[in-house]
Amino acid sequence: MRTACEHVAQIVSLQIEARETQTEAHYRLELRRMLSKLLSSMANTDSFVDSLVNDAGDLLGFTRSSGAAVIFEGRTSLVGVTPNEQSVTALVDWLDNQRKTS
Repeated sequence: MRTACEHVAQIVSLQIEARETQTEAHYRLELRRMLSKLLSSMANTDSFVDSLVNDAGDLLGFTRSSGAAVIFEGRTSLVGVTPNEQSVTALVDWLDNQRKTS
């Protein structure tokens, strides 16, 4: 009986591992799809920032976030749930100063 239980436990463990592997593979595939779509969209426009902002669903899905700030050449574009632009700018300035002092 003990041996039979050990075998059942091994089989269940292998099935759980297979499902986890399948879930991870599906997640990675979805990330690649989103990245491919974002890159394609960015390549087909004059402004990659506008492309990222207009494709906010894939950007947020790719980063698994509810909001993002795209900052380029002094322009700040916010998508999703974010702090206000002034707070984001203050955070970016603070991060920039941290990098310079490190």
